[in-house]
Amino acid sequence: MGDNWKVKHFNNDKLDCKIETHLITGDINVTGQITGSSNKLYSFIAPNPPTYMTSYYGSGHAYPNPDIAFDKTPNVGCVKTDTLGNFNFKLKSPGGYYIRMGTIYQPPHVMLYTEGDKDNINNIVLGEGVPYRPQTYKPPQTEFPRNGPGFYQNPLIKEKLRTQEQILRDSAYPTTNHWYKNFWGLKPPC
Repeated sequence: MGDNWKVKHFNNDKLDCKIETHLITGDINVTGQITGSSNKLYSFIAPNPPTYMTSYYGSGHAYPNPDIAFDKTPNVGCVKTDTLGNFNFKLKSPGGYYIRMGTIYQPPHVMLYTEGDKDNINNIVLGEGVPYRPQTYKPPQTEFPRNGPGFYQNPLIKEKLRTQEQILRDSAYPTTNHWYKNFWGLKPPC
């Protein structure tokens, strides 16, 4: 695999996955193993890829609800496990969406389930979504409340000496889909 792939792992009590994301296209390869699932047919579905419109401000937003996020998605299919429970499938960079009237953000994920048992769905979280495109303030309000002047204090850069070049590089839009919990990241507050 070349340098254009980022690899991360996801596991829980039932499955163990390796998630490979192409850094340029956003395409995802999911390889994993489900315990106790030899030669079973699983269905998978993930939200549509984010929309990248002509406007910077209109592109990359999470979908407002699950109905729109899953409407005519190319990220749907079936996969059969082998005798050891191993599986492999590919996705087109899924986006995030909101539930409960746009108040709770659901990051990009894929749902893996057997046809006869839709109550037992395995959710594999694939990432955080397109950064800095929320409909609501994403970080937990208890950790970094967005009220008062304390919001503009950045504990990540406190007592840190940097050159102007380093500040500009740290303030750049992230090359990977990564959100900072404090809203500012390593950028000085405006």
